[in-house]
Amino acid sequence: MEEEVSLRELILILWKGKWIIFVTTIIAVFITGIISFYFVEPVYKAQSALIIEKFKTNTINNAGVKSLLDIATNLTEKIRSII
Repeated sequence: MEEEVSLRELILILWKGKWIIFVTTIIAVFITGIISFYFVEPVYKAQSALIIEKFKTNTINNAGVKSLLDIATNLTEKIRSII
């Protein structure tokens, strides 16, 4: 039969070893910083693209504006008749 481990026990074990975890993390960060600063050559690379297209305008003719105005007027009249 398997033994059950509680979350509280695990947290207490980690809390007791917090200095070991902290010191190990600081040493790992320090060593990684030294290696990346002194031994790894930086690689700089950039790329860009510029796309120029003609400017397109959308125009609405008078008939289109009038039909939209008619639709709005009809909807307004229907709403007023319901109320």
